[in-house]
Amino acid sequence: VYRCCGLFEIEINKRLHALERNGVQIGYYPVGAEVHVSLTARNLEGGVDDPRFRAADAVIREALGDNLYGVDQETLASATGRLLRERGLMLGVAESCTGGMIGGVITEATGSSRWFKGGVIVYSNALKEGLLGVDADLLARCGAVSGETARAMASGAAQRLGCDIAVSATGIAGPGGGTAEKPVGTVYIGLSHHNTVVDRLCRFNGSRRQIQEKTAQTAVDMVRRALLAS
Repeated sequence: VYRCCGLFEIEINKRLHALERNGVQIGYYPVGAEVHVSLTARNLEGGVDDPRFRAADAVIREALGDNLYGVDQETLASATGRLLRERGLMLGVAESCTGGMIGGVITEATGSSRWFKGGVIVYSNALKEGLLGVDADLLARCGAVSGETARAMASGAAQRLGCDIAVSATGIAGPGGGTAEKPVGTVYIGLSHHNTVVDRLCRFNGSRRQIQEKTAQTAVDMVRRALLAS
């Protein structure tokens, strides 16, 4: 099973469809913001070392690229933690709409204390200001759900928590609270790393819980991709 984050099922199917003509079976299983891809081949004399299986494995890995974070039982959090540990870095989080779910996903990984420093849940603007140092004028001007606030939250988390890399999330998980400009499912994820702060706008669909889960997965994946690029 190949675990992938960052590609829709339809795009993965397009990239791997030709493999199914070569006597192997490909399965696609959406899991929140992830898609898990299974490779099954039967009647191979050499098992997983059979040239046909190895060739299919190589095609899948190349087609998925950096969207592939692990295989079989590896989780997105453990894959990200491995990269943090290899680089000797500590991660921190600042959460609003996810209410602690990013930290929960991270701490499910065994040994996360070696690379995860902790986080804060700042649901109110007052706590965004008091705990993270987000400027009140910025909140009034841009709103709590904005790229500017996500960046300020990530930057504040990196400074206040004393970590090397920090990720933040602020958005509208629903079912109410959306507007025409910012409908339910609008989420901004901020990232502070190497003295650079960026944000990403996401539009998620689903229930409140699904939006929160997709946000948490995407936030952790954003950290992973930043580490791969550094």
